[in-house]
Amino acid sequence: MFTRKLITIVGVLLLALSTNAQMTTINVGGANRSMLVYAPTGIQANRPLVISMHGLNQDITYQKNQTKWELVADTAKFVVVYPAGESNSWDISGMKDINFILAIIESMVTKYSIDRSRVYLSGFSMGGMLTYHAASNIADKIAAFAPVSSMLFNSIHNNSRPIPIIHTHGDADDVFPYDQKLLDYFAGWRTKLKCPTTAVVVKSNGYTTSTWSPCDCNTKYVLVTLAGKGHWPSNDVTYNSSVGIWNFVKKYTNSTNCVTGLPVVNLTAPANNSTFTSPATVNLTATASDPDGTISKVEFYNGTTKLGEDASSPYSYTWTNVAKGTYTITAVATDNAGNKTTSTAIMVKVNVAQGPYNGVVHQIPGTIQVEEYDLGGNGVAYSDDSPGSAVTPVVNYRTDEDVDIETCTDAGGGYNLGFAIAGEWLEYTVNVATSGNYKLDLRVACNGDGRTLSLDMDGTAVANNIAIPNTGAWQTWTTTSVNNVPLTVGQHVLRITVGATSYINLNYVAFSSVITGLGSEDERGMTLSPNPFTSEGLMIGKEGAFKYHITDMKGVLVEKGQGENQQAVGIHLAPGIYLLSVKSESGVLVQKIIRQ
Repeated sequence: MFTRKLITIVGVLLLALSTNAQMTTINVGGANRSMLVYAPTGIQANRPLVISMHGLNQDITYQKNQTKWELVADTAKFVVVYPAGESNSWDISGMKDINFILAIIESMVTKYSIDRSRVYLSGFSMGGMLTYHAASNIADKIAAFAPVSSMLFNSIHNNSRPIPIIHTHGDADDVFPYDQKLLDYFAGWRTKLKCPTTAVVVKSNGYTTSTWSPCDCNTKYVLVTLAGKGHWPSNDVTYNSSVGIWNFVKKYTNSTNCVTGLPVVNLTAPANNSTFTSPATVNLTATASDPDGTISKVEFYNGTTKLGEDASSPYSYTWTNVAKGTYTITAVATDNAGNKTTSTAIMVKVNVAQGPYNGVVHQIPGTIQVEEYDLGGNGVAYSDDSPGSAVTPVVNYRTDEDVDIETCTDAGGGYNLGFAIAGEWLEYTVNVATSGNYKLDLRVACNGDGRTLSLDMDGTAVANNIAIPNTGAWQTWTTTSVNNVPLTVGQHVLRITVGATSYINLNYVAFSSVITGLGSEDERGMTLSPNPFTSEGLMIGKEGAFKYHITDMKGVLVEKGQGENQQAVGIHLAPGIYLLSVKSESGVLVQKIIRQ
């Protein structure tokens, strides 16, 4: 009976842990990156974040099962993220996964309001290599580092501030042998951190803790040696690595301010995640200082490619003719003693000039699929308040943009706009065939009241605060219509803006039923009957010659032809809703028709 109760209690605990762990995806540099996020129930704002990275050819599940950070997080109340390396590997020499780590931090700030000054980074094997790589690149973003069973195969120790490090390693490790090469690598960090040459050694049952302290700014370098253990993160009764790491890192923040003798450099422009239009001119500026000397130069880099340098303050470089792409920019300051410091990286995105998606101008009358918004990027062709997509998993459509696109279950499938926030907007290059008053149909879904949309053309309102009905679910679709929308002939830019209340799903908008050059309903000399119609077709009655074409609600041409006096059309159409356009000497008629 006791065993059954114990199993039940453990099962409930594991179920609770799995319930609070959620897979999510963020877009980093145009790539969709996955991570498992665990947040204890009732987590408050300003709590720490631990990022735990798997080894080569391992995955999130392996790392989670080996480290079991959730058990520590539930007691200490912090957020845990297990990121996934691309192809179960990590970039340990470039900025790709450094930028992933930075994006994770920003995502957790947004979602859980974590404390930026208490972000801790740990990783096993190749994940530990990335931990050391991050220590040389983003020390100002991480409060403490905790690599396990790893080392980098270089002598780079380029941290921009004094950092606390706890390293865990088995003395029987057969992947990263516990030999002099490994110990020399550790010693390189201690030299850089200005630690004492002699450690305080404490031997325990199954492990030994060696502490070099105080290092610069009262930090520490700690080496935990696991007796007889191989290449694995220890979580047995002799030593639990996650508990040991937490008890060390929790004492530190990255807000320590002390003089290190190293130069200090910060990029001041452009702002992180700035966007430009190609061919772009990007003005890079930086500030730099040195506590015990002078600055010799500041170099500006795109990734590992040097763009230019400036030897005098204010430090700047003008980068010209920048093509479409996403770029990682850093500044490197060198002082008179040859010491170097690299700034925190920023991301800039260069988009093509605004223009129609796929080069196809939307025709009015006709249907505009909402996901076919213009090219040009965030702030130019659309406005979205957060980078990447809020949709999980991310839909494989225009993944280099920030618009939240979902798979649509409405008739006809395709995609729809989701997670639309108040004030966000999208623009479409359109061509209006004829001036006049149009009927506007919006295909919408909404689980809430008080939502509105507005439309303007070239900055002039054409339909304000259109009330969006509450359909009761985010994929329950209905059509809401507005009559007498005034449009003028020619090419324009249409903007759709979300009203004061957030969250509307939008599938498409359709413009129809404009009469130009014709008289009133009784005078136009044209009949369409019956409508709705069956397989016998719809009869167009019009004196004289005319041309016609029929499109579906996605704007795809399904039938065209010509007639004189009368013509049966739509005989072979599948059941559905279509737009019929009839053109004659006396004008143009666009009408919604229904095939039953």
